[in-house]
Amino acid sequence: MADVTVRIVLYALVAATSPLALGATLAVLRSDRPRINGVVFTVGFLVGQAAVFLLAFALGDAAIGQPRQTHATLERVLELVVGVGLLVAAAHVRPRRLEPRPHRQLGPRTKAMLTRLSRLSPGAALASGSALGIGGPKRLGITLVAAAAVSAAALGRVEEFSLLVVYVLVGTVLVWAPVTLFVVFGTRATEWIAGAQAWVSDHQAPLTFYPALVVGLGLTLDGLFQIV
Repeated sequence: MADVTVRIVLYALVAATSPLALGATLAVLRSDRPRINGVVFTVGFLVGQAAVFLLAFALGDAAIGQPRQTHATLERVLELVVGVGLLVAAAHVRPRRLEPRPHRQLGPRTKAMLTRLSRLSPGAALASGSALGIGGPKRLGITLVAAAAVSAAALGRVEEFSLLVVYVLVGTVLVWAPVTLFVVFGTRATEWIAGAQAWVSDHQAPLTFYPALVVGLGLTLDGLFQIV
């Protein structure tokens, strides 16, 4: 249990290092109704992330008849695939781009998305949070590996549910933590939020490169050693 818990936390930390998720959350908190939009956006994000984990876990249990041995093999294959994918993603971040870039300009698509998020209604904030909680290729891949790891461990339902909670809470910390701060401190958190958004924009490349490189190497090597 302890071993799989550590691995789930590590997977969740990789999923959490998402400049886009944090930027989207901060944009929602700058909308016309920041408290309600922030809360429903967070709920949607948590539900989306949990739904993907549960679906992957349920499909794995339904499709494979021998939980421990076969699930362990599937987990290693997924580890290898996601590890290689993360290394490819890291390779696309050129070394010259790793230095922080003050006042870095956002791409037109990212800027347009953040602008739309700052004008959301509560219903749209819920839908947007759910979509971002499901995630892009990186978050989806890490979630699949995490679900396979829990399935391969052949734990009881209580332990499996506790690992789901751990993964979702750690993997979405950059969403619920800023919203919690804003709900508690209100307008006093505005300066912190502005500073955080500027820092994320300036350090977007390092935040993408280093987690992808370190975890990609770890997953690839572990998957190769276990398969061989």
